[in-house]
Amino acid sequence: MMVYIDLSEHLATSKKNALYTSPQIQNEIINICGEIIQHKIIEEVKKAHLFSILGDETTDIAHVEQVSLCLRYVDLKDVKHQVKEMFLEYNPTVDVTGS
Repeated sequence: MMVYIDLSEHLATSKKNALYTSPQIQNEIINICGEIIQHKIIEEVKKAHLFSILGDETTDIAHVEQVSLCLRYVDLKDVKHQVKEMFLEYNPTVDVTGS
């Protein structure tokens, strides 16, 4: 059973050395949430049986080349069998020659 606590309640009632608000902890929580979301997307794609992988190169604000990866699939749970497209991640690109 999951227990949900309001963030304001957590900050007001927790010990000051256990707030989990440091940048490191925040980044860890964000990464864990991202992994959970990716896992759920992949499980849904596995049920679809057919999918395509979309990759597109882009440059971020720091001028770092990266490839964005997305999945496109038909949602078989939906009565209308809608096509879904889900973003997975950005991967840094070390070589843009195509080899």
